[in-house]
Amino acid sequence: SPIVRPQEMMTTPGDFSIYRRLGIQAVALYYSATPFDAFRVFSRELTQAEAYNPILYRHPQTGEEMVVIPSYHIGDLVEHVSLRNWAEELHRLQEKGELQHDALIFINYDADSEFWSGVDLPWLLKWLPNTHGIDALVRDVADLPYVRFTTLKAYLRDHPPVGTFHFSQDTADGSFNGFNSWAEKSRVGPQWTQIERSRRLQAAAGKAMALLGHPPELADIPALTATAELLRLRALSTTNFGMATPFVAPQRERAVDELIARLAGYSDEIETRIDSGLRDYLRRQPGPLMANNGLQWLDTFVLLRPAESTGGYGRFLKLRLADGATAKGPYLLGAPDGKLVPAIDCGPAFGPEDGQWLELYVPGNTPLADGVYYLYRDGRAAGAPAQETALRSHGRILSNGIIDLRFDAAGRVEGIYLNGVRQAEPDSLMPYVQYGGRKVQIPELRLEQVPASDSRSAGVRLSGNFPGLMEGEKSAGRAVYTVSLLAGRPYLLLRGEISYPASHRNDMLKAAEPGLSRRVDLRWREAAPAEIQFAPQSTRENPPRILKRNYLGVETQYSLDYFRHSPENLNLDDVNNHITQSYVGVLSGEYGMAIATDTTVQANFAFAPLKMTHDPRRDTFQVRVNPFGTYYGQQYRPPTRGNGQGYEMTLYTGEQLASAAPTYNGVNRKFSLLISFFKGEHMPARLKADLLDYAHPPVVVSLNAKAGGQAPPLAAPEKPTGFAAAYYDGSVHFFWDTGSEPMGHYRIYCGTYPGQYEQVYPATGNSLQASRFTRRRPFVRGQRYYARIEAVSANGKGSDPSEEISFNIRPAAEVQHPRIPLDLKIRVVWANVRALIDDFLL
Repeated sequence: SPIVRPQEMMTTPGDFSIYRRLGIQAVALYYSATPFDAFRVFSRELTQAEAYNPILYRHPQTGEEMVVIPSYHIGDLVEHVSLRNWAEELHRLQEKGELQHDALIFINYDADSEFWSGVDLPWLLKWLPNTHGIDALVRDVADLPYVRFTTLKAYLRDHPPVGTFHFSQDTADGSFNGFNSWAEKSRVGPQWTQIERSRRLQAAAGKAMALLGHPPELADIPALTATAELLRLRALSTTNFGMATPFVAPQRERAVDELIARLAGYSDEIETRIDSGLRDYLRRQPGPLMANNGLQWLDTFVLLRPAESTGGYGRFLKLRLADGATAKGPYLLGAPDGKLVPAIDCGPAFGPEDGQWLELYVPGNTPLADGVYYLYRDGRAAGAPAQETALRSHGRILSNGIIDLRFDAAGRVEGIYLNGVRQAEPDSLMPYVQYGGRKVQIPELRLEQVPASDSRSAGVRLSGNFPGLMEGEKSAGRAVYTVSLLAGRPYLLLRGEISYPASHRNDMLKAAEPGLSRRVDLRWREAAPAEIQFAPQSTRENPPRILKRNYLGVETQYSLDYFRHSPENLNLDDVNNHITQSYVGVLSGEYGMAIATDTTVQANFAFAPLKMTHDPRRDTFQVRVNPFGTYYGQQYRPPTRGNGQGYEMTLYTGEQLASAAPTYNGVNRKFSLLISFFKGEHMPARLKADLLDYAHPPVVVSLNAKAGGQAPPLAAPEKPTGFAAAYYDGSVHFFWDTGSEPMGHYRIYCGTYPGQYEQVYPATGNSLQASRFTRRRPFVRGQRYYARIEAVSANGKGSDPSEEISFNIRPAAEVQHPRIPLDLKIRVVWANVRALIDDFLL
C-alpha cells in the first residue's frame, strides 16, 4: 500500500529523494488556477488526463523521482462554478474521447477553514453551491452515476502515473507562489540568524570536543547541543514563520520569540564553554615562530571550519580584536610549522556580537584546515605587488581594476562596472521604501574614504537620512553603508546598517477580533535596503536564470519563463522561489551576478526576492535583486481551463497576498553582503567556493580577544509600537508589537483622564486582557479611557512611554469582509445560474 503525504506545498530539489528513502511514494501538490498554488506556473501545462491523475515528477538535474497527485482548493471550485459542474465538464470530455482516463478531483484545504462547515449567506444567495460545507459538496455529486468517492491510497493502487513533468523552483503556497509570505517579514531575519548561529555552534562544539579530548568540564556539551537542536526544530515550524501577511498571529509571534530567546540562551552557554576550553588549550600551545624580523605577533587563535565551507580557494574569517587593539595590516597568518600566508583586510566588519572585529580574506589555493594559527602584522612590506596598484579610492570612483564603482554628485551610485561593462544601474545599493504610491529615497549621501590598513583593499562609507514619509510623521530614518573592494577579485563587500523611517500606525487589522488585532500603517508597499538593479538584458529565447543552493547542498537553477503561460507574466513583481542557504545567482545575457550573505550578521532562508521587468520596445528582460527586503505587486497568472473567477476571488480574499512591507516600519537592521559579477553561462568554481566561505565563516576563538558568549550590559529597552486597545466580550484587550527583541515585561498605565493614570497592569508577550478597570471598578460602558505602555528590561530599566491612546467601552465593530467588486459578484452568480440552466436542459 503506498504511503501518501499531503504536502504543505513546500518543496526543494532533494526533498523527494529523502521522502522515497522514508517510504513515502507520493505527495499531493497544488495544481491550482489561482494564486494559491505550488507548481502550475512553473511547469509545462498538464494535459487533462495529467491534471486529474498521478503524474511522475522527474528532476533533470538531480535525477530524483516522485509521484505527484495534482490537488485543488476552493478557488478552483469557483473557477469551475461548482463541484457538480466540474465533474460534468470532465465527464463530457470522457464521452467525447478527449479524456481517456478516470479523473480524480482532489480538494485539499486547511482543516480549520470555515469552508468545510459552511458560510452563512443572505437568504437570496443560500442556493449558491460551494457555501454549505462538506456535506453539501458530497450531496451535490452523489446522484451522478459516473462519480464515486475514494481515497488517495485506493486510487493510486490501480492508477499509475500518466506522464512525467518537472519544475526546478523551490515552491511554497505563499504569495507569488513562493516564500514571500513566509520569509519577507522583517522579523524573520533576526530569528533565522539565531537558528543559523545555533547550528554553527553545534558543529563547532563537536569539533572542539574532539580537539580537546572530551575533557570532563565539557561533559555536558552534548546535552546542551541536543536541547538546542530540539528548540531549533520547534522554531522551524512553519506556523512560526507563518504564511499570514503582513504579520502572523500575535500568539504565534510570541511563541517563536520565546523559543528564539531560549535558543539564544543555549547558544550563549555553548559558546562560553567552547571559548573557555579552547582558550585554555591555546595557553598550552607553543609560542609563535618569530624567525623573520619585521613580524609583529598580534594574536593566536583556533579555527573551526563549518560543514558548508569548501576550503578550496580562499577563506573569509572574522576575529574579535582585543580591547584597545590598534595594530593595522598588512596581515599574515602563520601555521605552527612556520608557513606564512597573506591575509587581506576586508575593511570595517560586523560581528555576531558588539565589539571590534577584523574580517580577513585569505587568497590562494591552500585551504585552511581546523587548528591553531598565529596572526601577524607584516612590517617587512615595502610596496604593493603590481596587481594591487590598480586599487583606487578617490573622488567619486572606487576601483580595483576589475570592479569600478562610480558615484554621482549626490553621493548615489551611478553604476557598477566589470572590466568597463555596466553591471548595475544607477541607484543600486541605495535603500528606498515604496510608501503611499511613491518611492522614498535618501536624497543625498555623504561620501567618505575609508582608511585602508594596507594596499590590498579600499573602501568608501556612505551615510544619509531618509526624509519623513509624510508631513508630521515620525522618525525620518538613516542608513550608513560601507563598500569595499579587494585586490585582484571581482568582489564588492557591502556592510549596511539601516534604520527604516517610522510612520504613524493608523490602520487596524482585525479590529473586531482583539486576540488578533494589530495597529499598522498599510501605506507601506515595498522595502529595499540594498537593491541591485542588474543591468544585463536577456531575451524570450534565453530568459533570466536563477542559481540557487539549498540546505541539502543541492545546487540547481530555473528560468523566469512564466510568460509562456500568459503575457501578464512578462513582468514579475516578486520572485522568491530560491532557498538561500548561502547565496543566490542570476544569469542574464552574457553576464552573471551572485550575492552571498554573512549568516553571522543576518540570515534568512530565502533572503533575496527578485523582480523582473519587461521592456516592450526591445522585448528584453532585466532583473533586480532585493536582499533582506520585500517586493509587492501583481500575482502570477496561471494557465486555466476555467472561467477565471476563482483567480479573481482569491486575489480579493487571500489575506496572505498582502504586502509584508508594513513590518519594516521603524525597524533597525544590519547586513553584510558579498556581491560579485562574472561573464559566461556558468558561475566560476572559485567564486562559488568564496561565496560559501563568506556566507559561513569559521568559528574563531582568540587568545587575546574578549571571549564570546558574554552579553553586553542591558541598555534601556526601546518603547513598544503599535499600541492599541479594543473592548470585546466584556473585557478590554490591549495589544502591541514587541519588536525583534522581546523584553522582560511591560507596564500598561490606564485612566479616565488624559495623562492621569489610576491603574497599572503588568504584562508579558504582546497582549493583555483586562476584565475590570480596577479590582473594585469595572469598565463602564460609554466611558472613554486613556492608556500608554512602556517596556521594562530584566534589570528594571524602563523604555520611553508609548504615545497615549484613547478608547471607548462599546461593542466592537462588525468584522470587515473583503471588498469584492460588484461586477465580480454578479459574474459569479450568473455563472452559477447558467450552470443550473445547462444542467436542467441536459
